[in-house]
Amino acid sequence: MKTALLGLHRYKNCTYCDLTECDSEKENFILRIEWNANVQGNLLESKAPEIITFLSAIRKHREFILEMRNYSIL
Repeated sequence: MKTALLGLHRYKNCTYCDLTECDSEKENFILRIEWNANVQGNLLESKAPEIITFLSAIRKHREFILEMRNYSIL
C-alpha cells in the first residue's frame, strides 16, 4: 500500500489521500482519495503513470475491494 499511496501523492490531480484501519475489524480498511476538478472519467482507465503505479500496487488486493464510489462534499 505504501507504493500505491506514493503513486497517488505524485499524481497532480490527487489533492489528498489517506488509508485508515477499522478499530474493531483490523482486516478492514478505507482508502479515501480526494481529486481536484480536473479528474474526469473512470480512474481505472487512466493512462497517467502515477495511476498505473497505483493500480499495479493494489492489483493483488482488488478482489477484496468491497466498493468504489464517488462522493460529493455537502
